[in-house]
Amino acid sequence: FHLHKAGGTTICSNARTAGLQAPPRNCNMPGDGPRTLSRGIDGYANQGLTCDGRASYAKRHCLEFLAVERWLDPAMCVSQFLYLTVLRDPIRRIESLCRFEDVAPEAAMSWLSTTVLPPYKVSVGTAVVDNFYVRSLGGNEVYHRAAGGITRRDLDRARERLDAFEVVLILEKLDEQAFMLALALGWRLPESSLTRHSFGKGNSDRRFTARQLAELTDGNQLDVELYRYAVRRAEQLAVGWRLRGASLANVQTQRHAPRRAPNCQMTYRKWVQDQDVAKRRDVEEERKHIQQLRGGDWSRGRAGQEGKK
Repeated sequence: FHLHKAGGTTICSNARTAGLQAPPRNCNMPGDGPRTLSRGIDGYANQGLTCDGRASYAKRHCLEFLAVERWLDPAMCVSQFLYLTVLRDPIRRIESLCRFEDVAPEAAMSWLSTTVLPPYKVSVGTAVVDNFYVRSLGGNEVYHRAAGGITRRDLDRARERLDAFEVVLILEKLDEQAFMLALALGWRLPESSLTRHSFGKGNSDRRFTARQLAELTDGNQLDVELYRYAVRRAEQLAVGWRLRGASLANVQTQRHAPRRAPNCQMTYRKWVQDQDVAKRRDVEEERKHIQQLRGGDWSRGRAGQEGKK
């Protein structure tokens, strides 16, 4: 479960390093990534895709690692998939997002009080600055709530759903906790630390004032609580994985990739080629939309009109 700008790209990159076959677009299947929501396998954001349907699709195309970089589905497919995620300090995540997406701090602050949910709502808009973690774990309805609409009941639900994850990592402690990826998934880890990977740091001039950071912290108290809970949960899971008896030294000897059916690699490569064709089309559509949205213009400090409520 990839929480945007919280380290998910690093996990995707290391899954590939471990030899796993994954979708080309940040390990997201169509409909599961922030830029393919409208091109799902079964409806917008794959709303019609069942757990069995997802598992069948992955098997048919020889996909061994999947990421969902949007809100969590209503049903968690814990009998078909092992769930893992990474969280970081929620305010540092917002700062990182605004640099990466080139969002003016004034626009980000306005989204705390003015509901803006544009088509690319995983990367810009109200949800990304207003208790993003609680919204994401809460699912579609919670994610699309108006500004200020997240409640303590939503926080409780987010905690419950996080408890279903078998691996929870904290970005600030990633090297220390990465052994869980080896124990849970059989990955061979790099000798020193996980290979960090991102798509760039973005515009370093996007900086919040101390007052703005204080307002962000005040407006994201539920995310702050959830992050603290996630830190404790990650520590508990780390102890549990150690107690399962597999030492890191033994795990390092495991092979990288799972055994595959005959012709599976050919099937996977053909699927990736088809996705690359679709990606070129999506990138052009996104470029046009971002130009329209910037006419709003969140890159110069205004909230943006499209998707405004």
